[in-house]
Amino acid sequence: YAESGNDILLQTIEENKQELQSIENELALASETEKNKSNIELQSNIIANLENSWEYLSIKEQQQALRLCINKVVVDGYNVSIQYNF
Repeated sequence: YAESGNDILLQTIEENKQELQSIENELALASETEKNKSNIELQSNIIANLENSWEYLSIKEQQQALRLCINKVVVDGYNVSIQYNF
């Protein structure tokens, strides 16, 4: 009886460890999602501010702003594809 009790206890501990790991993974995912939402909000605010001040920026400042926002521009014949950094 004592050995089977230990086996049940060890099994319960292992199940609790697995559940804890699952909860930690969910928490990490939720934290990453929240971080992404915050980054999107920040970038949205920056773009809104950029829109309002674009005409007052120098050409060099406009280029710098575009380089921060755009990762890559692909031109294929008449098709243009823009890949953004966010």
